[in-house]
Amino acid sequence: MWDWQIVLISSITFSVILGVIILIYTFMSAKSMRKQQVRMTDVVEDIKPGTKVMFAGGFIGTVVSKKDSFVNIRIDKNTVVEVAVYSISNILTD
Repeated sequence: MWDWQIVLISSITFSVILGVIILIYTFMSAKSMRKQQVRMTDVVEDIKPGTKVMFAGGFIGTVVSKKDSFVNIRIDKNTVVEVAVYSISNILTD
């Protein structure tokens, strides 16, 4: 075999293996994203007044009201903030 043939065969083999790895990574990533999207949809649907939540900044509060894509959250006795529904990362159960 010539040297250029060995290089060509090695390059093709490497390209095929790399392609398979990229396909596997893409499939696993898409599956994970779908799972996360379903989880977020469930979180958004479960939000109602009185629910204790934690949102992206790490703040914990109680939902006062919900309107469209925003939620009013009471953090302290006199502090109510309005945040986007999708900034809520978790619903806390006590």
